[in-house]
Parts: sequence; C-alpha cells; structure tokens
Amino acid sequence: MKLSIMDNATDSLNRVVEYYAEGTTSGLKAAVKELISCIELLLKEKIRRLDLDPGNPVLLFTKLKISLDDKRTKYIITPISKTKTVTFDEAIERLEWLGEPISKPDQSMIGGLKKIRNALEHLEVNENPEEIKKVFAITLGVTIRFIEKYLKTARESVVDNAAWKTLIKKPEIYAEIEKSYKVLSQDILSAEKWLTGSATCCYCGSVLVVGSDGYYSGVKCKVCGHLQEFEMCYGCKNDFPIDELTPAEGDTYLCLICSNI
Repeated sequence: MKLSIMDNATDSLNRVVEYYAEGTTSGLKAAVKELISCIELLLKEKIRRLDLDPGNPVLLFTKLKISLDDKRTKYIITPISKTKTVTFDEAIERLEWLGEPISKPDQSMIGGLKKIRNALEHLEVNENPEEIKKVFAITLGVTIRFIEKYLKTARESVVDNAAWKTLIKKPEIYAEIEKSYKVLSQDILSAEKWLTGSATCCYCGSVLVVGSDGYYSGVKCKVCGHLQEFEMCYGCKNDFPIDELTPAEGDTYLCLICSNI
C-alpha cells in the first residue's frame, strides 16, 4: 500500500462524511476521530508543500538542526532523526514558524473537537450529543476552508459528491459549510466565475454557485456540489434547468409552456 499524505487525508475525509451521515452515536464518534486525523494530515501536507524540496521534505520531522553551509552564506535545515514527524500541536507551531499560521479562532475551534476526540479515546464521555455535533460541524467548516484556501484544492475533487450531498442535508452541517463558503467567496474563490446573487442551487437553495464549463452552460453549487445544467428552449429561446425541459426534435428541448402549445 502506498498513499501520499494528501491521499491519506482524503481517505480520512471521505470516511468522516460516511460516518457522520449514519446519524448514529457510533458514527458520530468515528467521524470525530477521523476528522482530527484528517486535519493533522492536512497540516502536514501544507508543511510538506512549504519545504524547499517537497518531494524529499525535512520540515515534517520533529527535531531539526539548523547550521551554516561550508561558505557560511546560507542556513541549512536537516532533521536530526527521521523517525518521528511533528505532532498535531507541533504542526500548528511549525506553520506559524514558517509564516503560514492557522488563525487563533480556527485553532480554538479545532482544539474544541480535539478535546472531545481525546475523551472518546481515553476517558468516559458525558457530553450533549447536540453540542458535539455543533463543534464537529464548525470544525468541518474550518477543514473545508483550509483545503480550499491553503491547499488550493476544490472540496469536490477530494470528497465523493453523492456522499457529500447526503451529508449536507444535516442542518448543522449545511449551516457551517455555507458559512465557510461565504468567507471563501470574498477571499481566494473571488477569482472564479461567481454568480452569487444571480442564480441559486436548485438542490439546496444556496446562492453560492459558480459558472460551470462544458457542453451545457450551468451552475455548480459550492456548498452541496450539485451541478445544474441549463439548455435553451427551442420555442421561446429562454434558458431553463435541463431537468425542467422536454426533449424535442434532434438535440433540442422545449420548456413546459412551449411543449403544450
């Protein structure tokens, strides 16, 4: 078996989605544990990408030695040992050292779920399930923002979209994911062809959609991942969601009104 750090994180994130969607106590417990594991791997992936040689990283290791080269003109960082990579907390500290800090509010949110994870693994748990779900949902939102913003990776490229659309039906999850994408829409995603305010997702109702390219024009929802394709009505020449049209001659379509004329 061979998995890159990102592949490993992606696998964990997909299991997070599946476990939480179960809606059971066991599923919630497993989702919490997997999400913390996923975040730790994502932090390490970011550190790896910041390395001068990402293919042979040194910054992932706990103990580092900083020395001068033979000409004493530049610093060289080498791991004292390659037997132990940074812990969760050390990864956050190292990102700060590298000038790519995780915001204090996000650290606090992640820390809240990490405490719950620790209790699940080592102690008895006496928490309101709704509170755990709330902390989980907030942390999942932080995770998605991290993937999109700091790893420059679209959520839909790492999580099975069918499973994600099932998860997003959970009100607490939807609220936090939509909140995260509202932040992103004003940030790194502003370069995309955002149609916010001029179109809505027919699946979840969000206005956080982007234009999609391809044979059909349409919109893709950033929150739930639904792709809504559009086509022109051959009769009135207006655009409609393709699933609201009736096939006509050849590759043409008719809207409900035109098909009944």
